[in-house]
Amino acid sequence: MCYHTLLESKKEKLELAFKAEFYEGTEYEPKLLVNGFDNPRTPIIMNDNPRLIANVYWGLIPHWASIEKAKTIRKKTLIARAESISELASYKDSVNRRCLVIVDGFYEKKTENKKENSINYILRLKDEDCFAIGGIWSFWKNPQKQSSYIRSFAIITVPANPLIAEIQKNNQKTEKRMPLIIPKKHYQDWLNPEAKDLGYIIKTFDERLMEAKVVF
Repeated sequence: MCYHTLLESKKEKLELAFKAEFYEGTEYEPKLLVNGFDNPRTPIIMNDNPRLIANVYWGLIPHWASIEKAKTIRKKTLIARAESISELASYKDSVNRRCLVIVDGFYEKKTENKKENSINYILRLKDEDCFAIGGIWSFWKNPQKQSSYIRSFAIITVPANPLIAEIQKNNQKTEKRMPLIIPKKHYQDWLNPEAKDLGYIIKTFDERLMEAKVVF
């Protein structure tokens, strides 16, 4: 379901690949495992400034959230289903705030049997070292400190392709899903705030362009 990603590319490589620069002074450290449940700050490109890469918190905080709600909701808003984003209160105000979530890959777990023995896979693109997952972002202001604010995001998911569905097949508790992978040729379209009909982008990615390898 894409709660864990890989981002090991160097800063300079990311800037070249996405034709964007990190905010001046932004700290960046490559990581073999980015755990969404830690609500980490990770590099994304937001459609309010496509030329800049920013470290933004994973786990979307809606603009309307109270301080108490902001502390808890972000654990439940790591991913957003493409089919229902516009219907859910947590996401609907962020539908047009699109972003590219920068990764080198993402992890999936395959459960082997009822004893829950599992195999972990890393999913990558065959021809791209780093690529983008589609996301939405939000801008939350602390109601008690107007000068204090947080930008946060959620990854968008779509139905899984056959490669990922096979890995997830023994998991009976969840629908087979995968992150929305944005082809490089569509980066500008995805980040265009005026674009409305994006059905040609919001779809399951071709498994023939991906590879899965056992990691641990």
